[in-house]
Amino acid sequence: MVFINRNSWKKRICSFVLSLSLIGSMATMAGAQQGPSLHRETLAFPDYQQSTSAQAVSTAVKPSVLAMGQNEKEAEAAIAQALINGESKLPLLQYQITKDQLLRILNFTTFTNYPQISSAVAYEYTVDSQDIIYALWPKYNFTQPEVAARSMQIEQAAQAALSSIITKDMSELQKIVAVHDYLVLNCSYDTRVTNNNAPHDSFTAYGALVNKVAVCQGYTAAFQLMMQKLGVPSIVVQSTAMNHTWNLVRYEGNWYHVDVTWDDPIPDRPGVVQTYALMQSDKGIMNEINQHYSWDSAGYVAVNTQFEGAFNWSEYRMYHTAVMKGAVLDVSSLSGKTGVYSEFLVKPYVGGTAITVTSSNPAVAKVELVNANDPRGAKYRVTYLGTGYATLLVTTADGGIKTVPVSVKEAAAAA
Repeated sequence: MVFINRNSWKKRICSFVLSLSLIGSMATMAGAQQGPSLHRETLAFPDYQQSTSAQAVSTAVKPSVLAMGQNEKEAEAAIAQALINGESKLPLLQYQITKDQLLRILNFTTFTNYPQISSAVAYEYTVDSQDIIYALWPKYNFTQPEVAARSMQIEQAAQAALSSIITKDMSELQKIVAVHDYLVLNCSYDTRVTNNNAPHDSFTAYGALVNKVAVCQGYTAAFQLMMQKLGVPSIVVQSTAMNHTWNLVRYEGNWYHVDVTWDDPIPDRPGVVQTYALMQSDKGIMNEINQHYSWDSAGYVAVNTQFEGAFNWSEYRMYHTAVMKGAVLDVSSLSGKTGVYSEFLVKPYVGGTAITVTSSNPAVAKVELVNANDPRGAKYRVTYLGTGYATLLVTTADGGIKTVPVSVKEAAAAA
């Protein structure tokens, strides 16, 4: 692996998945109904290339997008859990949150506090004349079981990644650097965004950790999730003017910018990690190379410059990911027709290493362990239950991560 801090760079273009644009209100509900007069509004996922500068997000979020009262915190936790589980309706009247507070939760705070959210593409909500929210109807690009399964796979992949790079003897700074380097080395920037055809996954932690292809929001969400799991204080930074996101981390009482996306070369260069935007102050992230500007960091400032200039990162890099980690699979993809099944083997490099295999869409491809003691490796069976696509995620306790795409077609009708 090569680590450099001088190289050509290219601006990352990325819209915010969770910074959703207000696109209009629907007709007022029938006035003859009893109770307060409600109307329904819709929030929709913006075009990937659309600048968020024109988004109708209330200026009420500007002072500190992360500052919340107790009712907002409780509402956010309920909303986040619903989005992680793929729930389609969530009553919110009990929390007495306003429309501005709901927008703050959907647009900003969940990105920092619940970066594993990945499948919501639009929302509808009902609000009364006093701007109190009654209910929320999330819209997803997957079925409810699939949303829940994919949420579990994000957690599975994040834990496997940390198992491959983190050891108990590491300092907190070494852990921050290890996560930064892991994402740069194992994720590629999705250049399809420049043609407005990057898939939704690329804007999420699922894209960065499972598909290993992402744009800035995917890198940011993955880094944020891994910082949470390590207990390192971190927030998401958003720049509407740049159409870009990155992270701030707190280390020894000081905040520092970490922009993993900026440090991943375009086109991807295997084994190369840049350090332009690693542990930078506000001035450092604005320098002639990084050129970041007009960001919202919830009032937090980064003033310490100890890691800037010709800082030598080599002593903070500890590589514990041995070559003999992970697993070998005897398949690279699977396909079949409904009503049948396939089997495959997973052989860990190190005997006795625990293996986890999950399906992103159990309604299409159900996976189960059928023989843990096969001398050739653990044997798994994939039963094809419905037409469509799924991704099997295979992880090992020592940090191995592999995926197997599955395609299922309808079985031919009997003659």
